[in-house]
Amino acid sequence: MWARAIRALLRACQAGREVDDLLHRPMFGREQLLAAEKGPRKIAVEIKTFGGASEVKDLELALGQFVLYEQALRFDEPDRSLYLAVPEAAWELVFVDDIGQILVDRHILRVVTFDVAKEEIVRWIPS
Repeated sequence: MWARAIRALLRACQAGREVDDLLHRPMFGREQLLAAEKGPRKIAVEIKTFGGASEVKDLELALGQFVLYEQALRFDEPDRSLYLAVPEAAWELVFVDDIGQILVDRHILRVVTFDVAKEEIVRWIPS
């Protein structure tokens, strides 16, 4: 279920289409945020590509949005967990480095990585 929903969103992003019609339920306006449920588990996934000129600036922006969305989500849907979805290449550039690893190790960010070409989820952190 998760992989299929993320694949649909990735295809829409790659094609440059608006994504609201593909979401289980649009969240926070027109941001690339996907809501999904599997049994009792509920998640929201924000997709970031980290394609800017500076990985640190991209991380700052992603972190700020993640914190903002997570707080709003806790108010609206406290049983839904937010994950930041990033391409595997961005994971290796940003999150294996000290600053990114601190955010993951201290459970500030929950991350799902994906292979863009294969449209597959590579890892969930934490799982």
